[in-house]
Amino acid sequence: MQTPDLNLDGTLQPTEDFPLDGYPHPDGVRTVYSRPVTQALASNNVFGGPWPPDVATPAVANTYWDIREAVRLYDEATSRIPSLEAMILAGVRDHVQSAPFKPHIRQALEGWRNNGAWVQLNPSPTYLIEADPILAGRSDLPDNVPNTLPGDWTRISPHCVPKDINSSIYQLASIRQMADRVEGVLRPAPAGADLITFVNSAGVGRIAVRIEVPERPRYPEGAPIVVEVSTWFVNIIDFHRVNETTRIGAITISYLWPEGVDRDSGARSEGVYDYGGPDSLAVLRDVIRFASGQIPDVDGRTIEDLVAVTALTENVGLFASSHSGVVATNVLAHHGGEMPLVKYLVGRENPTRDEMYPLELGHFDNRIRQPFHTHPSPGDLSEDVGQTILLPCHYAGTVGQWRPDDGELAGRSGQLHGDTCALALSHDRAQLSAAYRLRAESEGDARLWQKGPRPGGRDQAAHPPGLGRLHLGRRDMGACESRPRLLSFGQSFLWKRLSRQ
Repeated sequence: MQTPDLNLDGTLQPTEDFPLDGYPHPDGVRTVYSRPVTQALASNNVFGGPWPPDVATPAVANTYWDIREAVRLYDEATSRIPSLEAMILAGVRDHVQSAPFKPHIRQALEGWRNNGAWVQLNPSPTYLIEADPILAGRSDLPDNVPNTLPGDWTRISPHCVPKDINSSIYQLASIRQMADRVEGVLRPAPAGADLITFVNSAGVGRIAVRIEVPERPRYPEGAPIVVEVSTWFVNIIDFHRVNETTRIGAITISYLWPEGVDRDSGARSEGVYDYGGPDSLAVLRDVIRFASGQIPDVDGRTIEDLVAVTALTENVGLFASSHSGVVATNVLAHHGGEMPLVKYLVGRENPTRDEMYPLELGHFDNRIRQPFHTHPSPGDLSEDVGQTILLPCHYAGTVGQWRPDDGELAGRSGQLHGDTCALALSHDRAQLSAAYRLRAESEGDARLWQKGPRPGGRDQAAHPPGLGRLHLGRRDMGACESRPRLLSFGQSFLWKRLSRQ
């Protein structure tokens, strides 16, 4: 943060105190201070006697500032020139003001916007890169949506031009952009840039879409297009991005669900969020259709119009991580006929059933014990039942050791990972209905053990038939409790950090 304490000695000198600086009055005698300072001088009787003749009184100061303050005059400007537009420039480091939340920038943006003028904070990345091509590929260029205010003025820096970009660069970029607007010139996003536009989704409204352009297309013919499907089961803000697919020469498309807001740009999608329901599927359908060149944005521009590289609209794929795979699959099932140019789907560890969405089967980041669930056997993997086993895990007294105490594993032990105490479960398809396998991950060695039906014993009532007991230990035993944990019985599932951190 900047400070008026210019020499950083902890004391404000008269030459450093910018907030109380004054302006000369046209009479050449009086100094005019701000309205608040002048009023404070009067209210607190600072002078203790007659008002000094060389200091403007509150009445004189009010008259002086009435014609010299912009904050109260935006309505006058727009009423006289209804088609007037504005661009407000702001760097991360202001050339004068030290207030971290930039109240002067906020007042200007709100002043123009509230009086009906088109206004944007800082030039778009397209124009910044045109002004200085070396900026191509940078991820910290401001990409602010016109007529949209930052959602959080306490984190204004992402909306501002980085400190290392010379002011002449973004000043010239802003003039170019505004002049192009007057002439109706569309400047497509160059290689290495990104832009935000909006797509209409019938019955929902305007949906914010972000387009990222690679520095070099993957093929001589152009760049393939990847739509990153947004996660939907959790409340998320900002454009959901998992991969830097522009690095492989692909155009990357991301978007905001209805009601979603991107904090860095201020972009906002309309509508009401239904958590992966019909409206969400319609939104994703229309984003994909836009990415495929089938429909334009709200201004009538196609993706081919908006990017300077050749967009290969017949090479469109979806990438879906985790919960995103649900809506990705569902949109193909419900709206596939409307999106014929989609060629592939890549899904990373996507859940498939309702028990998995709310994480009833267990969660890496929240080790909740659920000892009372009843689950089908590991051999039953039909689509109508869950795929979970209840593995009673207890902590042994020997730190860093696992020790099964019954069945074929009785009396055997091995070293666990000292840092993660990791346990893995995996299928043996040849013996799926009769057995399951436990694998102890050790620092220098990994053993596979087959476990058969568990004989009856004193803990029979506490654990489902066929499941034994596995003792786990860690260096940080602390207040760990001996209770069962739910583990997913999938083709490959690694459960880490079973003990309390």
